[in-house]
Amino acid sequence: MTEQQILDVVRDQLDAFNNDQWARWRELHTPNAEYDEVGTGRRLTGHDEILEVLKSWKTAFPDLKGTVDHIFASENVGVVEVSWKGTHKGTLTLPVGTVPPTNTRHTIRGVMVCEVSRNKITKARHYFDALELMSKLGAIPEMKARKAKA
Repeated sequence: MTEQQILDVVRDQLDAFNNDQWARWRELHTPNAEYDEVGTGRRLTGHDEILEVLKSWKTAFPDLKGTVDHIFASENVGVVEVSWKGTHKGTLTLPVGTVPPTNTRHTIRGVMVCEVSRNKITKARHYFDALELMSKLGAIPEMKARKAKA
């Protein structure tokens, strides 16, 4: 695959997520794709497991969209820096518990590293600052208090 083809696959899967095009998202991933959500510690395999988590983010942030800030490819890997913007209107479910809706809008930066083979993503690692998100949502009150004093 060319670097441009890899970049296209990575952009297309982000676009599919942004637009709730789950059938398209499936087409862009191998059936046994692996997803490592480093920010939450979740490691998932296969369309059904991964989509359950992705859809839970959309439940918590119905208008959630990822915007490409930077993107590049080398060999079989595409790396994209993403700004995630959304309004917290639904319950956010995480491995450590739930956060009720705050109706606040937030931007969190992240990086996705996607391994691509034959125009499909086989593995994706998603790095984002979950601690920053929890702090912005008020789920970590002691951090909020410390930030206010600083």
